Amino acid sequence: MIDPVSTAASALTITERLRNLLSPLFRRKLTEPFSSPFHDIEMLPRGYRIDLLQQVPFVEVEFYAINYLKKPITLFEATIAKLQFSGGPAIESIPLSREITIPAHNTWPVSCRRILHDSEARALSGDLKLRSASYEMAAKARHGRHQYTFGPVSSRVIDGEIIRPRSSP
Repeated sequence: MIDPVSTAASALTITERLRNLLSPLFRRKLTEPFSSPFHDIEMLPRGYRIDLLQQVPFVEVEFYAINYLKKPITLFEATIAKLQFSGGPAIESIPLSREITIPAHNTWPVSCRRILHDSEARALSGDLKLRSASYEMAAKARHGRHQYTFGPVSSRVIDGEIIRPRSSP
């Protein structure tokens, strides 16, 4: 004769052992804010701005730097390897404007900026209808002696604007 109490107890014991065995795989709660199963840091695009009206034309690309760690980090390097416009020119090597410390479990706006070369400014001053671009980038941050990286990533899309002189009718 089968004892139902012993069978139920055995099933509970087996279930609990399986749960204990598999629990390390599910330690991170998906509902936790600032948790990412893939990154310690992440850079999400905000937009780009190219200003051709300034005395010294420049390009600026803005991001949200996200720190998923439980400790503050210093973002010391973020470089846009290429900002490519569809059917238009490419702008290469746009460095991080300045080092920035991002508190634990926090998001901070950061920008990469540089002066445009004359040839780039001329290529962008035409009557191009550029709004979206793709970019390639990599970023590095540190906390003490530990270094964290994001990327390199490529073919990411970013929207923005080009401020240029109005063409005469």
